Amino acid sequence: MLFAQIICIRHRYYREIETPKTLIKADDSKYFTQRLDHFDNTNQQTFQQKFLVNETWYDKKGGVAILQVGGEGPIQQSDVGNLWSADQFSESMKALNVELEHRYYGESIPQPLNYTFLSSRQALADLTEFAAYLKKTYGVTKIITYGGSYPGNLAGWARSRFPFVFDAAIASSGPLMGRTKFSEYFQHDEMVLESIQTGCKDKVKTAMEQIEDLLLNDKKQAAILLKNEKLATQELTELDISNIISLLSNFAGMIQYASESQQELKDFCAIMMKSTDLKTDYVAWNFEYSGSDDLGPMFYNEMVEDTKLSSWTWQTCTEFGYFQDSDFFTSRISMDYYYHLCLDAFEPYFTQAGIKTTTELKEFMAQVVDGEMNAFYGARNQPRSKIFYTNGKTDPWSELSMNPEFTWADGQYLPVDSVQRLIPGSHCSDMRTKWSSNKVVRAEQLRKLKEWINYQE
Repeated sequence: MLFAQIICIRHRYYREIETPKTLIKADDSKYFTQRLDHFDNTNQQTFQQKFLVNETWYDKKGGVAILQVGGEGPIQQSDVGNLWSADQFSESMKALNVELEHRYYGESIPQPLNYTFLSSRQALADLTEFAAYLKKTYGVTKIITYGGSYPGNLAGWARSRFPFVFDAAIASSGPLMGRTKFSEYFQHDEMVLESIQTGCKDKVKTAMEQIEDLLLNDKKQAAILLKNEKLATQELTELDISNIISLLSNFAGMIQYASESQQELKDFCAIMMKSTDLKTDYVAWNFEYSGSDDLGPMFYNEMVEDTKLSSWTWQTCTEFGYFQDSDFFTSRISMDYYYHLCLDAFEPYFTQAGIKTTTELKEFMAQVVDGEMNAFYGARNQPRSKIFYTNGKTDPWSELSMNPEFTWADGQYLPVDSVQRLIPGSHCSDMRTKWSSNKVVRAEQLRKLKEWINYQE
């Protein structure tokens, strides 16, 4: 589903990934007793928060730790191995390489499930508590936060809001601006497809229009094409059609996670440009790209049930928005669809807050996401020093992050002692050691980190 596509590539399949033969593995998983609610002293509940540690390079004399910030997915052993630049930085600075799983993801889910305690502010407080544990247990004296995508936000915000705890930060591909209506996502995709081959984006638009027409006028043929027999017999609501079209938008993920060669984008556009049956070829490509004949819950009510256990969707509905509507490819992926999904999936929570209609939810999100969240975190106004921001030119999430073309007049500010770079690459690509074209920026990151923490060789 579209607004789940922020996840950094290490939490999703990525076709270019090949596990190195000498992958450095972490020690066994460990668990930290974390407070459930950092903002209510009367609540003494706790939960077990998972973390991973790689002590391969660690020298306690230096006391440096690279704290990888977990995001909207489970952490895994390879995260603290040599697939990622954190390992290179750890080797060079003789640092402890550690990753803390985000609350309500993976194995770090408090029970009974109550999303009231899932927020970025609670997650930042988790990091500060864990930092104290690292200092006490491992003799750490300097902590660098490190993250990509939503964890890139958290890494930067941790340094920005708690500079007395965290000494520097690597913030890759973080969409710093909360935005309910994120139309720029698909607009960026249009630009990328057109740069690959003129006319490619128009072919995608036509294919989606043909599929929509089939769903409206020939459900039996739609059932065959989409490999779902129920489509032939059940009445389709407007929300059902929106849901199906949303599931058939894998090209957006392909662009977001584009490989260094961008060969998969070229192959996709070649298929679309040569096609004599756009809807059939486009659907076939979606199945192939997903690696399954099941694209997900086709019917809206099924998607609602699936979403009730989606921690990230909760965060988008209550904190960040990031709803990727499209005016070009299809009008079916609309704000109305997202508002309904949020309200129906998390009805008990919103009802308790007095929000019972999509109109009320829209007003709530305009106030909280577009207003309060950006005021609290600063959006592109980040006055704290010693943060290194990177974004890939191909990545649509770069539209909500630091932009080298923006100035104070655009609401963007960085101090001299922070860095931003717009690089050839995709979502979090600078973090991947396999991306040779990003070696230059990784070298600059390492130099800056050593300078910022006054690292002594």
